[in-house]
Order: sequence, then structure tokens, then C-alpha cells
Amino acid sequence: MHEEQTRWVKRTVTDPPLPPSRFGAGHTVGPQAPAVAQPLPVAPASALPSPSAPPQFGAPPAPTDRVNRLAAVSFILVLALGELVAPVTIPMALAAQHQINRSGQPGAGLAKAALLIGLAYLAIGLTVGVLYLYTHELTGNHAG
Repeated sequence: MHEEQTRWVKRTVTDPPLPPSRFGAGHTVGPQAPAVAQPLPVAPASALPSPSAPPQFGAPPAPTDRVNRLAAVSFILVLALGELVAPVTIPMALAAQHQINRSGQPGAGLAKAALLIGLAYLAIGLTVGVLYLYTHELTGNHAG
């Protein structure tokens, strides 16, 4: 039996070692990072604008990381004023979606939310209006 135990120990000793833990102090997996930080490259002086250059006029390039304004305005309006502006915010949200699809600007979620909230307000308003007219026709309450 002692012989079987030694064979088992011999097999485990000859197995390849495990890689070092990545959680241990000073151990990393993969290529080693350089010990000394490399200096950052410096742009040549010719690449910098000269201080005597005339200022550039005209529209600056449109940033692509800003949310579409039409989507933001339609979302804020439909949240703030609800049913009062639903007929206006629905076309605004559709126009914002068209602009976002064409330009790739962020804000598609705002436009979709404004459209869905506006449609919900419009459906609720129409339902309440129809029920109001229907109940007044049945009861005979006519102003006049």
C-alpha cells in the first residue's frame, strides 16, 4: 500500500506547475509590463498652430456626442405638459428620429420615449373625450 501512495505522489510531482495567480502580489499573467514608464511622444512644433494665425470663422463642426436637441425638447415637453402638447410632440419626436437615423447622433431613446408617451397621452385624451361625449348623450345633459 505504501508503494501505491508513492506512485501517486510521483505522478503529481511530475505534473506541470500551475500558472501563478493573478491575484497574488507581483504576479501577472501574460507579457510583463516594462519596469520604467516610457516617455509620451511630443508633437513637433510645426504641427501646432502658430499664434499669429488668423482665427477661423464659420460654424464649428457638429459634435456627434451631443444628444439631438429636437429629441430632448420633445421629451421634456411631453413630460412637463402632458396631454396639452401631445399633438405637437409626436411629430417632433418623429422628426427627431429621422434626424438621428440620418446623422447618427445619440438621443434615439429620448425620441422613442417622447413618441410613446405622446401617443399614450393622445390615446388617453381621445378615450376620455369620447366617453365624456357618450355619457352626456345618454343622460341628455346638453348645454344650451
